[in-house]
Amino acid sequence: MEPTVNLKELFEEKGYKYTAQREKIFDILKKQCGEHLTATDICELVQSNHPDIGMATVYRTLLIFEELNIINKLGSEDEFSRYEFNANNDTHKHYHLICVKCGQIKDIKENFMAEMSENVSEKYDFTVNGYNQKLYGICKECLAKEVQNAGG
Repeated sequence: MEPTVNLKELFEEKGYKYTAQREKIFDILKKQCGEHLTATDICELVQSNHPDIGMATVYRTLLIFEELNIINKLGSEDEFSRYEFNANNDTHKHYHLICVKCGQIKDIKENFMAEMSENVSEKYDFTVNGYNQKLYGICKECLAKEVQNAGG
């Protein structure tokens, strides 16, 4: 999916300073489109070519990117937070399965909300233009570890 976000224009429009460091972080996220990355993952990827960019810069930039809808933040706790590039700067319209044990995140491709959105529109005279659904549980790998640990 080719990203349609023009970072420089968006930053200027919203009154944020456009910097080379933010552009490099943006480029990494763009290249990893479709991945669910931690802040540490992003920092390591950026530092592989730009060792002068530190974790604090990554965190500050991620906060701005989240506010500007460039990325989606996923997860229930800071240690499991993941970031997903929002290629078309659209309202987030898909689901995630989030493991509460290991933090693994998987996308769900089904659109459960389409019918519900229609019902809400008809019943409440309300147009739904976005949603963000997260389902929390335990992944197959963590469940297998729990069963193994309980048995031994």
